[in-house]
Amino acid sequence: MSITPPSPPFQQPQQPSSGGLPPQPGPGGYGWPAPSGYPAAAPPAPGRSLAITAIVLSVLALLASLAALGSLAFGGPLALGGGMPPMALMGQIEGAKPGARVSGGAIGAAVQSAIREDGGSVTAVQCPDIAALAEGSVAMCSLTADGLNEKVLVVLEHPTGEFVLVELDAGGF
Repeated sequence: MSITPPSPPFQQPQQPSSGGLPPQPGPGGYGWPAPSGYPAAAPPAPGRSLAITAIVLSVLALLASLAALGSLAFGGPLALGGGMPPMALMGQIEGAKPGARVSGGAIGAAVQSAIREDGGSVTAVQCPDIAALAEGSVAMCSLTADGLNEKVLVVLEHPTGEFVLVELDAGGF
């Protein structure tokens, strides 16, 4: 009587050795053959991801340039002219000379002219005298424009009488 040893319940089939390398992908990829009746998966097209990246970056650059142009056109932080406040008007005091005294009447007439050139209607202006005309001199004027009582700052930008008119109340010109 001969006794045979029992066989193990499950035994994995032995694959042929390929020199210690893992199995290589077949036509179906991942080491399995492609199922019959289906084509093999195509490898990704080289350079396609680079083209998509280039398109996305060019669209972002276009949006950034449009935002910068909009900021320049509508007085944002990149506005031309030093980014003046949004409700600022420019004007000129006629006959002004550097270092000379300027009457409140002359300042008021220049303020009235600047607002009218911008399309506003001014009925009354009161401005103080400026003792010596110099760059950076400031006068606060009270006026009635378009039926509203306003306070404005006249800031001299140049000693020849060029000024910026800055509205302090939000009534509008």
